[in-house]
Amino acid sequence: MRRNSPASPFARVSSLLLLAVLLASLMPFATPRARAAGPWFVAPSGSNANDCLSLATPCLTIGGALGKAASGDTINIAAGTYIEI
Repeated sequence: MRRNSPASPFARVSSLLLLAVLLASLMPFATPRARAAGPWFVAPSGSNANDCLSLATPCLTIGGALGKAASGDTINIAAGTYIEI
């Protein structure tokens, strides 16, 4: 009767290395995307397509800035009339 020989230490290390590389390559898909932390800016001349992170690139609507903000963020709103869409 013949016994199965255990896997060589090299084969185990190779398998673990392959598993580590596979898991590392999947990490960007498993973790939530980082969000900008603001402060956020809103102005009547802005656009909700902007990043809303500066006076030069503000959001058009308060709702647009709220959609980008997280709990605890600051939203700076310029004087003006806002029509929320």
